[in-house]
Amino acid sequence: MIKVGKTFLLASILALLLVSGCRRSSLAPSRRAPRIVRLVPSWGPETEGLQLRLRPTRRVWSADETITFKLDIRNQGKRLFAFNAAEPIEPDRLSVDDRWRRWPEARTAAKMRPLGPGAELADLTLALSPLTSVSPAPGRHSLRVALILEGVEAVSNEVAVEITAAP
Repeated sequence: MIKVGKTFLLASILALLLVSGCRRSSLAPSRRAPRIVRLVPSWGPETEGLQLRLRPTRRVWSADETITFKLDIRNQGKRLFAFNAAEPIEPDRLSVDDRWRRWPEARTAAKMRPLGPGAELADLTLALSPLTSVSPAPGRHSLRVALILEGVEAVSNEVAVEITAAP
Protein backbone atom coordinates (compact mmCIF):
# COMPACT_ATOMS: atom_id res chain seq x y z
CA MET A 1 0.00 0.00 0.00
CA ILE A 2 2.87 2.36 0.79
CA LYS A 3 4.44 1.57 -2.59
CA VAL A 4 1.20 2.47 -4.39
CA GLY A 5 0.96 5.69 -2.34
CA LYS A 6 4.52 6.76 -3.31
CA THR A 7 3.85 5.99 -6.96
CA PHE A 8 0.62 7.98 -6.83
CA LEU A 9 2.37 10.88 -5.08
CA LEU A 10 5.20 10.95 -7.68
CA ALA A 11 2.71 10.74 -10.55
CA SER A 12 0.65 13.57 -9.04
CA ILE A 13 3.71 15.81 -8.60
CA LEU A 14 4.87 15.06 -12.14
CA ALA A 15 1.40 15.80 -13.53
CA LEU A 16 1.22 19.05 -11.54
CA LEU A 17 4.62 20.15 -12.90
CA LEU A 18 3.64 19.32 -16.46
CA VAL A 19 0.28 21.06 -16.21
CA SER A 20 1.76 24.19 -14.64
CA GLY A 21 4.43 24.25 -17.37
CA CYS A 22 1.77 24.04 -20.05
CA ARG A 23 -0.27 26.73 -18.37
CA ARG A 24 2.64 29.18 -18.33
CA SER A 25 3.33 28.76 -22.03
CA SER A 26 -0.34 29.25 -22.89
CA LEU A 27 -0.36 32.54 -20.97
CA ALA A 28 2.64 33.83 -22.91
CA PRO A 29 1.76 36.20 -25.76
CA SER A 30 1.44 34.34 -29.03
CA ARG A 31 3.76 35.29 -31.86
CA ARG A 32 2.03 35.34 -35.19
CA ALA A 33 4.00 34.85 -38.32
CA PRO A 34 4.28 38.15 -40.17
CA ARG A 35 1.90 38.44 -43.10
CA ILE A 36 3.76 38.16 -46.37
CA VAL A 37 2.97 41.00 -48.74
CA ARG A 38 4.20 40.55 -52.29
CA LEU A 39 5.80 43.86 -53.27
CA VAL A 40 6.82 42.75 -56.74
CA PRO A 41 4.06 41.14 -58.82
CA SER A 42 4.62 37.74 -60.29
CA TRP A 43 5.33 37.21 -63.98
CA GLY A 44 2.70 36.13 -66.47
CA PRO A 45 2.73 32.63 -67.98
CA GLU A 46 5.72 31.67 -70.11
CA THR A 47 5.15 31.28 -73.86
CA GLU A 48 8.16 30.02 -75.82
CA GLY A 49 10.38 31.62 -73.20
CA LEU A 50 8.66 35.04 -73.24
CA GLN A 51 7.11 36.45 -70.07
CA LEU A 52 5.51 39.79 -69.20
CA ARG A 53 5.10 41.46 -65.83
CA LEU A 54 2.69 44.38 -65.47
CA ARG A 55 3.05 46.76 -62.50
CA PRO A 56 0.65 49.68 -61.89
CA THR A 57 2.37 52.88 -60.83
CA ARG A 58 -0.58 53.51 -58.46
CA ARG A 59 -3.58 51.47 -57.30
CA VAL A 60 -6.25 54.22 -57.43
CA TRP A 61 -6.86 56.51 -60.42
CA SER A 62 -9.39 59.17 -61.31
CA ALA A 63 -11.42 58.53 -64.49
CA ASP A 64 -9.94 61.62 -66.14
CA GLU A 65 -6.31 60.56 -65.55
CA THR A 66 -4.03 58.57 -67.80
CA ILE A 67 -3.46 55.23 -66.07
CA THR A 68 0.20 54.22 -66.31
CA PHE A 69 1.97 50.95 -65.77
CA LYS A 70 5.51 49.64 -65.85
CA LEU A 71 5.98 46.62 -68.06
CA ASP A 72 8.87 44.16 -67.86
CA ILE A 73 9.61 41.69 -70.65
CA ARG A 74 11.99 38.77 -70.35
CA ASN A 75 13.14 36.00 -72.64
CA GLN A 76 13.99 32.74 -70.89
CA GLY A 77 13.92 30.73 -74.10
CA LYS A 78 16.56 30.01 -76.72
CA ARG A 79 15.12 32.18 -79.50
CA LEU A 80 16.07 35.76 -80.40
CA PHE A 81 13.11 38.16 -80.69
CA ALA A 82 12.93 41.65 -82.21
CA PHE A 83 11.09 44.19 -80.09
CA ASN A 84 9.64 47.57 -81.14
CA ALA A 85 11.19 49.93 -78.58
CA ALA A 86 8.67 52.80 -78.92
CA GLU A 87 7.41 54.15 -75.59
CA PRO A 88 4.82 54.23 -74.28
CA ILE A 89 4.39 50.55 -75.15
CA GLU A 90 1.38 49.74 -77.30
CA PRO A 91 0.25 46.18 -76.55
CA ASP A 92 -1.67 44.15 -79.09
CA ARG A 93 -4.54 43.37 -76.72
CA LEU A 94 -5.84 44.49 -73.32
CA SER A 95 -8.00 42.49 -70.92
CA VAL A 96 -10.33 44.42 -68.61
CA ASP A 97 -12.12 42.09 -66.18
CA ASP A 98 -11.34 39.06 -68.41
CA ARG A 99 -12.78 40.69 -71.57
CA TRP A 100 -10.08 40.99 -74.23
CA ARG A 101 -10.02 44.01 -76.57
CA ARG A 102 -7.73 45.01 -79.40
CA TRP A 103 -5.48 47.99 -78.73
CA PRO A 104 -7.05 50.78 -80.83
CA GLU A 105 -4.06 53.06 -81.37
CA ALA A 106 -1.83 52.86 -84.42
CA ARG A 107 1.64 51.46 -83.86
CA THR A 108 4.39 54.02 -83.52
CA ALA A 109 7.39 53.20 -85.68
CA ALA A 110 10.56 52.87 -83.65
CA LYS A 111 13.95 51.27 -83.71
CA MET A 112 13.81 47.50 -83.27
CA ARG A 113 15.74 46.16 -80.30
CA PRO A 114 16.90 42.58 -79.86
CA LEU A 115 15.52 40.52 -77.00
CA GLY A 116 17.91 37.60 -76.84
CA PRO A 117 17.92 34.53 -74.61
CA GLY A 118 18.31 35.53 -70.96
CA ALA A 119 17.61 39.22 -71.73
CA GLU A 120 15.16 41.37 -69.81
CA LEU A 121 13.70 44.79 -70.63
CA ALA A 122 12.54 46.49 -67.43
CA ASP A 123 10.47 49.53 -66.55
CA LEU A 124 8.91 50.13 -69.97
CA THR A 125 6.00 52.57 -69.81
CA LEU A 126 2.47 51.58 -70.83
CA ALA A 127 -0.37 54.15 -70.65
CA LEU A 128 -4.17 53.89 -70.85
CA SER A 129 -5.50 57.27 -71.90
CA PRO A 130 -9.04 58.22 -70.84
CA LEU A 131 -9.57 59.33 -74.45
CA THR A 132 -9.28 55.80 -75.85
CA SER A 133 -11.94 53.12 -75.87
CA VAL A 134 -9.79 50.84 -73.69
CA SER A 135 -9.93 53.04 -70.59
CA PRO A 136 -12.04 51.25 -67.93
CA ALA A 137 -15.12 52.80 -66.32
CA PRO A 138 -15.09 53.80 -62.63
CA GLY A 139 -14.88 50.82 -60.27
CA ARG A 140 -12.42 48.05 -59.41
CA HIS A 141 -10.90 46.23 -62.36
CA SER A 142 -8.41 43.50 -63.13
CA LEU A 143 -6.18 44.19 -66.12
CA ARG A 144 -3.77 42.18 -68.29
CA VAL A 145 -2.00 42.95 -71.54
CA ALA A 146 -0.77 40.79 -74.40
CA LEU A 147 2.14 41.48 -76.76
CA ILE A 148 2.89 39.59 -79.93
CA LEU A 149 6.60 39.35 -80.75
CA GLU A 150 7.34 37.60 -84.03
CA GLY A 151 4.17 35.53 -83.92
CA VAL A 152 4.46 34.58 -80.23
CA GLU A 153 1.83 36.06 -77.91
CA ALA A 154 2.94 36.70 -74.34
CA VAL A 155 0.31 37.55 -71.69
CA SER A 156 1.11 39.52 -68.55
CA ASN A 157 0.14 38.82 -64.97
CA GLU A 158 -3.18 40.18 -63.74
CA VAL A 159 -3.14 43.45 -61.78
CA ALA A 160 -5.92 45.21 -59.90
CA VAL A 161 -6.66 48.93 -60.15
CA GLU A 162 -9.49 51.13 -58.93
CA ILE A 163 -10.91 53.94 -61.03
CA THR A 164 -12.82 56.68 -59.21
CA ALA A 165 -15.31 59.07 -60.82
CA ALA A 166 -13.82 62.27 -62.22
CA PRO A 167 -14.18 65.26 -59.88
